[in-house]
Amino acid sequence: MTGIAGYSHLAPFVLPAAAALRAAGHDVTVAVPAAARDMVAEQGFTVLALDGVPAMGEVATDPPLRADAFSVTDYQPPAERYPFAGVAPSTRASARAFVGVIGHRAASALLDRLDGAVPDLVVRDNTEFGGYLVAELLGCPQLTLDVAPMFEEDSPEVLEVVNALRAAHDLAPVDALPRGPRLAQAPADFYPPARRAPDLHCFRPGPHGHAPLDPAIADLPADRPLVLASLGSVAPASGIATDLLDRIVDALGALDVYAVVATGPHEVRTPPPSVILTDFVDQRTVLATCDAFVTHGGFNSVRESLQAGVPMVALPLFGDHPPNAERVEQLGAGITLPPADATAGEIAAATEKVLGDTGFRRHARRFARRSSALPDLAAFPALLPEILA
Repeated sequence: MTGIAGYSHLAPFVLPAAAALRAAGHDVTVAVPAAARDMVAEQGFTVLALDGVPAMGEVATDPPLRADAFSVTDYQPPAERYPFAGVAPSTRASARAFVGVIGHRAASALLDRLDGAVPDLVVRDNTEFGGYLVAELLGCPQLTLDVAPMFEEDSPEVLEVVNALRAAHDLAPVDALPRGPRLAQAPADFYPPARRAPDLHCFRPGPHGHAPLDPAIADLPADRPLVLASLGSVAPASGIATDLLDRIVDALGALDVYAVVATGPHEVRTPPPSVILTDFVDQRTVLATCDAFVTHGGFNSVRESLQAGVPMVALPLFGDHPPNAERVEQLGAGITLPPADATAGEIAAATEKVLGDTGFRRHARRFARRSSALPDLAAFPALLPEILA
């Protein structure tokens, strides 16, 4: 199994898939950047910790990634993180960081750690490119986990970097990434028709441990709707969109609702009395109890909201957030607003609309029903011969 050093990738899909394989009797080793070693080891897996692989936040805004002259092999991460200054990295810089720098270093480190051993199967996060390269270099089959199904892996920016990676490892260039077997955590109809892989196998997400609600949330009365708001873990921790968090708090404080807003390390001054602020919230637990969700549009957030039957207001920030938010609108389960320009009044109006128009909730609940019809992720190992045929 290969993954990136991110809780939102490992915990919802990579590690539950690894657990399913282990329970079925397979020998499972999880290869991750060294920063994620403890997270994987806590689940009892054998870990190949890949040294020298930077985290996305360490390199994503480094100015050399935006230069015309850029080399995947010669790039050196900065000694100190270059500040985000509130602006998300460009698509080109993100591809160079996420696919190029991290992928190249992960592939080189993984080949070194394997020391000539050839796995029977590589199961990789679709945004993790070290495993993609190693599987091809060693000639072993690979199975892709659609951790971020709307990731534009065949975009010109990504393919340019993929082919630079391939050249660095003496592989021929490609016009597109291979469309081999893939596992999904959502019904096939989450995917727009043009993006549906022919060999897609859909399952319900792995088990989720119960996290008791904070009493401040659990004891809220029933006289108003409850709205959850979160911009995920990456953006607030990196200083992205802190002004957007302030606007969301103002918007929800102006409505006749109770709100729970996950702010990460960002401090909101004098929040309205109807808004509960928390640095972290167990999203799935709260979504099961709320009426609307204001979100950045990360796939885990979108999937969990739809599978709870909760409509959304999406404010997509970067990466796969915009196509995820667009798909939410296409499915009739929410409204998308531009995060840079949306005023507190516009966010409040959109939230009122998804709360008041029952059509949004009906469409979200239809998706929840579709998700409930899927087999459990634990069933996929028994189907491996069919999936890999």
